[in-house]
Amino acid sequence: GGGVSSEVGGSAPSGQGIHTGGGEGGGGSTEEGDNGVTIGNEPGFKAPTSAVCDLSQWANPANAFSSDNQYTDDNDNGQHPAQTYCAFGFVIPSSDTITGIEVKVEGHSTTPPADIDVSLSQNGGNGYTSTKSIEFATTSDQVYTVGGPSDLWGNTWDAASLSDNISFILNFTLASGFAAYIDALQVKVFHQAQGGGGGGGGEI
Repeated sequence: GGGVSSEVGGSAPSGQGIHTGGGEGGGGSTEEGDNGVTIGNEPGFKAPTSAVCDLSQWANPANAFSSDNQYTDDNDNGQHPAQTYCAFGFVIPSSDTITGIEVKVEGHSTTPPADIDVSLSQNGGNGYTSTKSIEFATTSDQVYTVGGPSDLWGNTWDAASLSDNISFILNFTLASGFAAYIDALQVKVFHQAQGGGGGGGGEI
């Protein structure tokens, strides 16, 4: 009689997908505040808890920890002052692959436009990514978004350093203009668990 063939084993289970994900898109309002839009509480976004990281050249830098109409500002300084933030509290499995980083900034300029350059470090400020620019074009708060779920800022990221409160640093610098005010900032790290390998079965 004829033999019967069957497949032994099967495909390995797929990975868990992207963690702390979300839609990609530009900044926008999430709720109304006294001075325009506010940064909101979108899942996965983390606010910094320290401004003692690398450079600290803006006034009242801790005011950017939360959206409360209390501001850090550049002191009307036209000499390109920089301010850094760290201790975001990310918890990322060491085996996960980093797929993107997104930054949200809530702010305005009393004499627009004021241009802000944003960059990131994963080694405590010993090196930074190339910058992404935000233009504060209004006198009331707006929420601006740079980066995204598939944007690595030209860098290869290490999950352990992103989870470390000292190694990962967000830097923003006044690139041009003056009278820039930042109410709040948040960062989301998109990461993906690794999928399984191919199955070991075959045909008999």
